[in-house]
Amino acid sequence: MVPNEAGNSRETRETIAIGSGQAGTGLFRNILRGAMKKQSNQQGFTLMELMVVIVIVAILAAVAVPLYINYVRDAQRTEAKAAIGAIATAEQVYFQKSGGVNYIDDKTLETQGLLDIGEARSKWTIKVENYSSGQKFHVTATNIADPTLKVCYDFDRTTGGKFDDVCATTPPPPPSTP
Repeated sequence: MVPNEAGNSRETRETIAIGSGQAGTGLFRNILRGAMKKQSNQQGFTLMELMVVIVIVAILAAVAVPLYINYVRDAQRTEAKAAIGAIATAEQVYFQKSGGVNYIDDKTLETQGLLDIGEARSKWTIKVENYSSGQKFHVTATNIADPTLKVCYDFDRTTGGKFDDVCATTPPPPPSTP
C-alpha cells in the first residue's frame, strides 16, 4: 500500500470515495464487475437445486396420492349407499303396498316404477337377495371398475337395516321354502 501526499493508502482512498457518495473505483469496482459477470454467465439451475426440488415433489406425491385415492373410494362408496338406500326405500314401499307379503328383487321394483337406479348401474353391479320367507333382504353393490370395492346392506323386518363396507364372504342363507 502506497501512501499518497495526504498520507492515506490507496485502499483508504477508495473507502473514502465510496463513503462520500462518489462512484467506487479500484477493488470495489472489480468486485462489482466480477459479481455482474457471474450473474450474467450463470444460466439454469445446479444439479443440487434440481435434486432438492425432485425430492420435495416426491414427498408431496407420496402423501397426496394415497389421500386422493381414499377420497375417491369414499365418494364411490357414498354413491353405492345412495343407490342401496333407494332400493331399501322401494322395498319398503312395495312391502306396504303388497300388504306385508314379502320383499322382491330390484328388477321387479324397476318394472313397477318404484325404483330408478340406472345411473348407479353404469358403475355398480347391484344384486338383491330375499330370504327368510321374504322378510329379510340383502343388497350387494360391487364396483364394476374395481371389483374389490363392495358395499352391502342387510335388512331384517324386526331389527332394521345396516350398511357394511366390508361385505361378509359368506352369502346370506338361501331363501327358505314355506
